[in-house]
Amino acid sequence: MRQAEKRNNDARRDVGIDGLRGIAALSVLVFHVWLFNDSHTTTRRDGALDYVFVELKLGLYLFFALSGFLLLRPYLRAAIAGRTPPATLPFVRNRLVRIAPAYWVSLVGSFVLIASAGDQVSHHLPAASDVWTYAIFGQNFSEDTIMRLNPATWSLPVELGFYLMVPLIGLLAFAAARRFDDRRVLVAAVVAVALAMVTVGLTWNWLTIGEGAVSRLSLLGMLPYFAIGMLAALGVALWQSRRGLDRERDSRIAAAVGMAGAAVLAAAILNYERDIYAESLHVIRDVPAAAGFGLLIAAVAIAPTTSLANRALGARPLAGLGTISYGVYLWHVPILLWARSEQLLPEGTVLAAALILAVSLIAGAASWLLVESPAIAWGRSLRMPSRSEPFARVRRQPPHRAHRNRPVGQLPQRLGSTDARRIILDSRQPSPGSAKKAARLG
Repeated sequence: MRQAEKRNNDARRDVGIDGLRGIAALSVLVFHVWLFNDSHTTTRRDGALDYVFVELKLGLYLFFALSGFLLLRPYLRAAIAGRTPPATLPFVRNRLVRIAPAYWVSLVGSFVLIASAGDQVSHHLPAASDVWTYAIFGQNFSEDTIMRLNPATWSLPVELGFYLMVPLIGLLAFAAARRFDDRRVLVAAVVAVALAMVTVGLTWNWLTIGEGAVSRLSLLGMLPYFAIGMLAALGVALWQSRRGLDRERDSRIAAAVGMAGAAVLAAAILNYERDIYAESLHVIRDVPAAAGFGLLIAAVAIAPTTSLANRALGARPLAGLGTISYGVYLWHVPILLWARSEQLLPEGTVLAAALILAVSLIAGAASWLLVESPAIAWGRSLRMPSRSEPFARVRRQPPHRAHRNRPVGQLPQRLGSTDARRIILDSRQPSPGSAKKAARLG
């Protein structure tokens, strides 16, 4: 009964995560309307609302943190529970069919919209010789392509690069935990990798101060945001692996973590706005704000189903926006550029954002129903190895070695203990199959 209740809680929390994804998509959309409609820049503030609109760019880093959280979580759960980790080939397949088909369709739509628009946005069209780079997610490697056609898609090659890192990080952490049979090893491995990613990212930002978009928007510079999501996944996985359910305790911890996340996020925004030209901000960028997002993600994941946060984030409008957020993200900038060139946008960011949101919701829903969902179903129907080959032997162990499948940290710590002696004696006993075979031979 408790296991079923825990599964229901996890499903509801994923709906809460969808709500966070919806908030991220909405904030990015409004930021781009503000940026493109009135030709703003991220360092220009003409009024009080500009301070709000410019910070909505943080929604993109919430997307990155969510990716780090969601993609590493299955590996951590498998390591803690003693299960086989996710297989690499199905993981890569699922990621590709999740992002590639809808992205390719949006490229065609972006080209049609930009090409049919006026001269005001014609500079977004890439050279004919560069079109092929977009099809293979290669636009981030040239200043001539990185912010053209659909400027928002620069983040997709970054996401794809992180997808390729996840199996390596997850399997290394899993192998370390199973080898030493200690949760502390798992924690140390994940924390070490995350800190290394943050260090690499900040160092890259420092080395590329004043460089172009190719350097500033590379995967190396975005690694800290994914690392923060990974740390959130580690904390949540450890918390949820404890025995028993305690709604009151979960609520208190989630509230405390959520308030800490909100405080960190607010402090990061205020510090950024205090001196937007400080050289240090070119290095740390929005990493402190992402740390606040990591705490907020953890709070939503820990909170029970009856919490106010999960009820609000799980509401149909917000969770539904989270479900179709990828399509909304892919289509909103081409629609915005076309509408601006045709002078269809009303005055003011709020009204313009409402119009672009309405059209983007239609495009996002169509993308989800006609492209994304069928592609996901097709990908799942493909037959591929379902086990992680280096760890497949875990499932084939005979019954008398079943202790090796115990959750990490639950094996006997000393060889001289009673449990350890029992395991050794049990392992010397013949299996039922070998006893029957010996009787037939005798």
